Amino acid sequence: MDRNACQIVTFNLHGFNQGSSYLVELLKCNDIICVQEHWLASNDFCKLIDLDSNFTAICSSSMEEVLSRGPLRGRPFGGIAVFIRNTIIKKLKIIAIRDVYYPTD
Repeated sequence: MDRNACQIVTFNLHGFNQGSSYLVELLKCNDIICVQEHWLASNDFCKLIDLDSNFTAICSSSMEEVLSRGPLRGRPFGGIAVFIRNTIIKKLKIIAIRDVYYPTD
């Protein structure tokens, strides 16, 4: 395999509880995983961040405005996250971050 090759995949979780077991499998064999529809609020990002210590997770929730007005009525929605393998994250340059939780050292 080419040392410079990078495996990238995208996955719609249809909610963290439904998709997390397959996401764990994707983390085993890919370098960058882009997920959508995790349905988590920012106070639950630890569920994504703690999935695999070999990855850094950059997360965003689309429910913050709705949750700031009170309890959620209806089903949760939205949310994206990007998992980047720690061995390659230092090779990347992040050019813009807006309304995203990004853990820094």
